[in-house]
Amino acid sequence: MPIDPLISNILKWEEKRRRELLKQKENQAKDIAKLKEDLFNLTADATKSHENIEKNLTSIMSHKHNIHKTLDSSNEIGLPITNTYHGEFLNFVSNTISFVNEVSETDKHNPDSTIDDSKLSSSVKMCNENIMKRIHEDNNVVDEMETIMNNMNEVGEFYTPIVEEELPSSESSFFDGI
Repeated sequence: MPIDPLISNILKWEEKRRRELLKQKENQAKDIAKLKEDLFNLTADATKSHENIEKNLTSIMSHKHNIHKTLDSSNEIGLPITNTYHGEFLNFVSNTISFVNEVSETDKHNPDSTIDDSKLSSSVKMCNENIMKRIHEDNNVVDEMETIMNNMNEVGEFYTPIVEEELPSSESSFFDGI
């Protein structure tokens, strides 16, 4: 009877091994599906890039043919532009060349171009504080002007009756116009 436990253990081990193999196959199937999806996405991206390059090359070739056609039809040696637009044309060509050279770098992330949120926030806060200080200062100036005007009115009202009482009615006063 010592064989029965051994056979039982072998059957358990075999069942456990089958489950492990089944899990392994499922994981492999998932990995294969993920790799197929990634491959499909990469193929689609490559196709889009290829189409984009073909379109741009076709455009460049048509421009090249147009330039050659224009140059061949002209008897003069030089570009088919006037002297007044020569500098602008050279700038256009140099900008175009730099643009074409930098097209491949458009997908790359430039860490220098990130915005520092804390710096931006502190700048906005400081601007708001400066504006509030300026408004407060202007309000103080307006209040001071109102106080001065009120004081001048009170001084004018205070001195006008006194001066009128002291002067004889026949004489004209400087304060009569006030």
